[in-house]
Amino acid sequence: MGYLAVGNSRGRGTYIGHFCTSVANWQRDQAAIMAQMKERLRAAGFGEFAGSTGFGGLFNDPDGIEIQFLPAPDKLVTQAVPSDLVPARQGLVTPQRVDNVVVQVSNLDRATAFYRLLYGREQRRGKDGVTFAFRNGSWLQLQPTRYVFGEGRPRIVRFGLRVEPFDRAAVEAGIAQLGGTVVSSDKRALRLRDVDGIELELVPG
Repeated sequence: MGYLAVGNSRGRGTYIGHFCTSVANWQRDQAAIMAQMKERLRAAGFGEFAGSTGFGGLFNDPDGIEIQFLPAPDKLVTQAVPSDLVPARQGLVTPQRVDNVVVQVSNLDRATAFYRLLYGREQRRGKDGVTFAFRNGSWLQLQPTRYVFGEGRPRIVRFGLRVEPFDRAAVEAGIAQLGGTVVSSDKRALRLRDVDGIELELVPG
Protein backbone atom coordinates (compact mmCIF):
# COMPACT_ATOMS: atom_id res chain seq x y z
CA MET A 1 0.00 0.00 0.00
CA GLY A 2 1.43 3.33 -1.04
CA TYR A 3 -1.13 6.00 -0.10
CA LEU A 4 -4.82 6.99 -0.11
CA ALA A 5 -6.50 9.98 -1.71
CA VAL A 6 -9.14 11.71 0.42
CA GLY A 7 -11.01 14.80 -0.71
CA ASN A 8 -13.93 16.33 -2.59
CA SER A 9 -13.71 15.38 -6.27
CA ARG A 10 -15.93 16.33 -9.20
CA GLY A 11 -18.90 17.23 -7.04
CA ARG A 12 -19.20 13.75 -5.50
CA GLY A 13 -18.82 14.97 -1.93
CA THR A 14 -16.03 14.33 0.54
CA TYR A 15 -14.93 10.69 0.44
CA ILE A 16 -11.96 8.32 0.19
CA GLY A 17 -11.28 8.47 -3.54
CA HIS A 18 -8.80 5.70 -4.20
CA PHE A 19 -5.95 3.69 -2.74
CA CYS A 20 -2.57 3.10 -4.35
CA THR A 21 -0.50 -0.08 -4.53
CA SER A 22 3.24 0.32 -5.04
CA VAL A 23 4.43 -2.01 -7.82
CA ALA A 24 8.06 -3.05 -8.31
CA ASN A 25 9.40 -2.05 -11.76
CA TRP A 26 6.09 -0.40 -12.66
CA GLN A 27 7.69 2.20 -14.95
CA ARG A 28 9.41 -0.56 -16.91
CA ASP A 29 6.55 -3.08 -16.93
CA GLN A 30 3.33 -1.04 -16.86
CA ALA A 31 2.42 -1.70 -20.52
CA ALA A 32 2.92 -5.46 -20.08
CA ILE A 33 1.01 -5.49 -16.77
CA MET A 34 -1.95 -3.60 -18.25
CA ALA A 35 -1.98 -5.94 -21.27
CA GLN A 36 -2.04 -9.02 -19.03
CA MET A 37 -4.78 -7.51 -16.87
CA LYS A 38 -6.87 -6.92 -20.01
CA GLU A 39 -6.35 -10.51 -21.16
CA ARG A 40 -6.92 -12.19 -17.79
CA LEU A 41 -9.90 -10.08 -16.75
CA ARG A 42 -11.63 -10.84 -20.06
CA ALA A 43 -10.90 -14.56 -19.65
CA ALA A 44 -12.30 -14.47 -16.09
CA GLY A 45 -15.59 -13.00 -17.28
CA PHE A 46 -15.06 -9.37 -16.24
CA GLY A 47 -15.55 -8.00 -19.73
CA GLU A 48 -13.31 -5.48 -21.43
CA PHE A 49 -10.81 -3.82 -19.11
CA ALA A 50 -10.72 -0.09 -19.82
CA GLY A 51 -7.14 0.26 -18.63
CA SER A 52 -5.83 3.38 -16.97
CA THR A 53 -8.49 6.09 -16.71
CA GLY A 54 -6.46 8.87 -15.11
CA PHE A 55 -3.03 9.89 -13.87
CA GLY A 56 -0.59 6.99 -13.86
CA GLY A 57 -2.11 3.55 -13.45
CA LEU A 58 -5.57 4.53 -12.19
CA PHE A 59 -8.34 2.01 -12.92
CA ASN A 60 -11.61 0.67 -11.47
CA ASP A 61 -12.66 -2.61 -9.87
CA PRO A 62 -16.04 -4.19 -10.82
CA ASP A 63 -17.87 -1.86 -8.39
CA GLY A 64 -16.19 1.25 -9.78
CA ILE A 65 -13.83 1.62 -6.82
CA GLU A 66 -10.66 3.38 -7.92
CA ILE A 67 -7.26 1.70 -7.55
CA GLN A 68 -3.91 3.08 -8.62
CA PHE A 69 -0.59 1.42 -9.44
CA LEU A 70 2.56 3.52 -9.03
CA PRO A 71 6.28 2.68 -8.88
CA ALA A 72 7.86 1.37 -5.69
CA PRO A 73 8.98 3.56 -4.05
CA ASP A 74 6.31 6.08 -5.05
CA LYS A 75 7.76 9.36 -6.28
CA LEU A 76 4.43 10.97 -5.39
CA VAL A 77 4.98 9.86 -1.80
CA THR A 78 8.73 10.29 -1.41
CA GLN A 79 8.67 13.76 -2.99
CA ALA A 80 5.58 14.99 -1.15
CA VAL A 81 5.87 18.44 0.43
CA PRO A 82 4.90 18.65 4.14
CA SER A 83 1.69 20.57 4.79
CA ASP A 84 1.86 24.08 6.27
CA LEU A 85 -1.36 23.41 8.19
CA VAL A 86 0.51 21.64 11.01
CA PRO A 87 4.10 22.48 12.01
CA ALA A 88 6.54 19.67 11.26
CA ARG A 89 6.30 16.75 13.73
CA GLN A 90 3.76 18.59 15.88
CA GLY A 91 0.68 16.59 14.92
CA LEU A 92 -1.14 14.38 17.40
CA VAL A 93 0.64 11.33 15.94
CA THR A 94 3.61 10.66 13.65
CA PRO A 95 2.62 8.47 10.65
CA GLN A 96 4.90 5.72 9.35
CA ARG A 97 2.92 4.12 6.51
CA VAL A 98 -0.49 2.91 5.40
CA ASP A 99 -1.51 -0.06 7.56
CA ASN A 100 -4.80 -1.18 6.03
CA VAL A 101 -7.67 -0.38 3.69
CA VAL A 102 -11.21 -1.77 4.10
CA VAL A 103 -13.44 -1.91 1.00
CA GLN A 104 -17.12 -2.83 0.87
CA VAL A 105 -18.12 -4.66 -2.32
CA SER A 106 -21.49 -5.63 -3.82
CA ASN A 107 -20.50 -9.26 -4.51
CA LEU A 108 -17.79 -10.69 -2.29
CA ASP A 109 -17.04 -13.75 -4.43
CA ARG A 110 -16.78 -11.73 -7.65
CA ALA A 111 -14.64 -9.05 -6.01
CA THR A 112 -12.36 -11.69 -4.50
CA ALA A 113 -11.82 -13.22 -7.95
CA PHE A 114 -10.93 -9.78 -9.34
CA TYR A 115 -8.47 -8.90 -6.58
CA ARG A 116 -6.84 -12.34 -6.82
CA LEU A 117 -5.87 -11.45 -10.38
CA LEU A 118 -4.16 -8.33 -9.02
CA TYR A 119 -2.58 -9.56 -5.80
CA GLY A 120 -2.62 -13.37 -5.76
CA ARG A 121 -4.52 -15.50 -3.30
CA GLU A 122 -5.93 -13.96 -0.16
CA GLN A 123 -4.28 -14.57 3.19
CA ARG A 124 -7.51 -15.22 5.05
CA ARG A 125 -11.25 -15.57 4.55
CA GLY A 126 -13.58 -15.31 7.53
CA LYS A 127 -16.86 -13.89 8.78
CA ASP A 128 -15.46 -10.36 8.56
CA GLY A 129 -14.49 -10.70 4.89
CA VAL A 130 -11.49 -11.55 2.70
CA THR A 131 -8.02 -10.23 3.55
CA PHE A 132 -5.08 -9.75 1.18
CA ALA A 133 -1.63 -9.22 2.75
CA PHE A 134 1.22 -7.17 1.28
CA ARG A 135 4.97 -7.45 1.56
CA ASN A 136 5.43 -4.43 3.85
CA GLY A 137 2.88 -5.72 6.39
CA SER A 138 -0.10 -3.70 5.16
CA TRP A 139 -3.36 -5.40 4.21
CA LEU A 140 -6.55 -4.97 2.20
CA GLN A 141 -9.88 -6.34 3.38
CA LEU A 142 -12.99 -6.87 1.26
CA GLN A 143 -16.30 -6.90 3.08
CA PRO A 144 -19.79 -7.54 1.73
CA THR A 145 -21.83 -4.36 1.42
CA ARG A 146 -23.79 -3.61 4.56
CA TYR A 147 -25.76 -0.56 5.53
CA VAL A 148 -23.67 2.08 7.24
CA PHE A 149 -25.29 5.45 8.03
CA GLY A 150 -28.13 4.52 5.69
CA GLU A 151 -25.86 3.83 2.71
CA GLY A 152 -25.40 0.38 1.20
CA ARG A 153 -23.13 1.31 -1.69
CA PRO A 154 -19.73 -0.20 -2.49
CA ARG A 155 -16.95 2.10 -1.32
CA ILE A 156 -13.70 2.40 0.55
CA VAL A 157 -15.06 2.36 4.08
CA ARG A 158 -11.97 3.31 6.08
CA PHE A 159 -8.21 3.13 6.22
CA GLY A 160 -5.59 2.63 8.90
CA LEU A 161 -2.28 4.40 9.44
CA ARG A 162 0.65 2.78 11.20
CA VAL A 163 1.98 5.47 13.53
CA GLU A 164 4.64 5.83 16.18
CA PRO A 165 3.48 4.87 19.71
CA PHE A 166 1.31 7.61 21.21
CA ASP A 167 -0.47 8.71 24.40
CA ARG A 168 -4.05 7.49 23.85
CA ALA A 169 -5.67 9.80 26.37
CA ALA A 170 -3.94 12.85 24.87
CA VAL A 171 -4.80 11.84 21.31
CA GLU A 172 -8.44 11.13 22.17
CA ALA A 173 -8.71 14.54 23.81
CA GLY A 174 -7.08 16.15 20.78
CA ILE A 175 -9.46 14.40 18.38
CA ALA A 176 -12.46 15.71 20.33
CA GLN A 177 -10.99 19.23 20.32
CA LEU A 178 -10.62 19.05 16.52
CA GLY A 179 -14.27 18.06 16.13
CA GLY A 180 -13.69 14.37 15.49
CA THR A 181 -15.16 11.35 17.26
CA VAL A 182 -13.53 8.28 18.80
CA VAL A 183 -15.44 5.27 17.44
CA SER A 184 -13.59 2.53 19.34
CA SER A 185 -10.33 1.82 21.12
CA ASP A 186 -8.63 -1.51 21.73
CA LYS A 187 -5.13 -2.94 21.92
CA ARG A 188 -4.75 -3.03 18.15
CA ALA A 189 -5.96 0.40 17.11
CA LEU A 190 -7.74 3.65 17.90
CA ARG A 191 -10.58 4.12 15.41
CA LEU A 192 -11.91 7.61 14.84
CA ARG A 193 -14.25 9.57 12.59
CA ASP A 194 -13.15 12.95 11.27
CA VAL A 195 -15.28 16.09 10.83
CA ASP A 196 -16.43 14.90 7.38
CA GLY A 197 -17.52 11.48 8.65
CA ILE A 198 -14.50 9.62 7.22
CA GLU A 199 -13.27 6.74 9.39
CA LEU A 200 -9.64 5.90 9.97
CA GLU A 201 -7.59 3.88 12.43
CA LEU A 202 -4.38 4.82 14.22
CA VAL A 203 -2.34 1.63 14.66
CA PRO A 204 0.65 1.97 17.03
CA GLY A 205 3.91 0.76 15.44
